[in-house]
Amino acid sequence: MASNERKMDPQGLREDTRRERVVYEIYPDLTWQPGDIPLSWFEIALLAEVEEYQPPGHPRSREVSSVLMELAEFLIQQIRSQVPPKVDLSSCYTLHPLGCGDFSRPRLFLSLSLVFSDVVPYRKVEEPGLLTELKTQLSLLDISRLEVDRSK
Repeated sequence: MASNERKMDPQGLREDTRRERVVYEIYPDLTWQPGDIPLSWFEIALLAEVEEYQPPGHPRSREVSSVLMELAEFLIQQIRSQVPPKVDLSSCYTLHPLGCGDFSRPRLFLSLSLVFSDVVPYRKVEEPGLLTELKTQLSLLDISRLEVDRSK
């Protein structure tokens, strides 16, 4: 199978993301947003848990980044029929606490962020349809949202 065909194979992508322990997070976190301020952007951070930092040129870093890029390309292809907003991609390492504010044993992730700007303005109670569709696509691939205890 050609590599381009492989990238759009949901089953293969599901296996790759499971192997790399991929989860996602959404920003801004609307639970902390005032309800009366309209937003016209959101970010989906695709996160692959890693054991240690590796420089970008390291084979392991390239392998994980490749899976995240395949996932991003797949998601963008799935929403292509909708009016495409501006999408920016950025990659970095991020630390996430196990519980809110508990950095005693943080988890390290290689992340790829998809920032969607110029979306139809929405408020806290109105999730944009594009975000709903992206969450549906992630769910179909068995990718869950990062679980961080926000109650503390």
